[in-house]
Amino acid sequence: MVNNLATFSSFFISFILLFFISNSNSMRQQAIGAKGRLLCGSKPAANVLVKLYDKDTGMDPDDQLDSTRTDANGHFQLAGDEREMTNIDPQLKIYHDCNKGINPCPRKWIFESPR
Repeated sequence: MVNNLATFSSFFISFILLFFISNSNSMRQQAIGAKGRLLCGSKPAANVLVKLYDKDTGMDPDDQLDSTRTDANGHFQLAGDEREMTNIDPQLKIYHDCNKGINPCPRKWIFESPR
């Protein structure tokens, strides 16, 4: 019985390793980039936090690909890459306080890439 358990354990571990090795070969390196200019009204939105994500589903957390802040003229540029079995789902998150009025907290805009 102990010998059978050891054989089963080594078979199971071998199967798991083979599964991960075969899946790692099927994953594709994919890249995405975004650049733009943010305005608050007609003025450049300087020092705004902008993040680029690969949105995942289920228990897999979203992958942050890049992060930056806008320059004095409101310009930003982001780029990132990820190995995924399926197509990546790019998402741009912008954390701003434009026209916040009495709201002291920054707001978040989320833009998803069109398919």
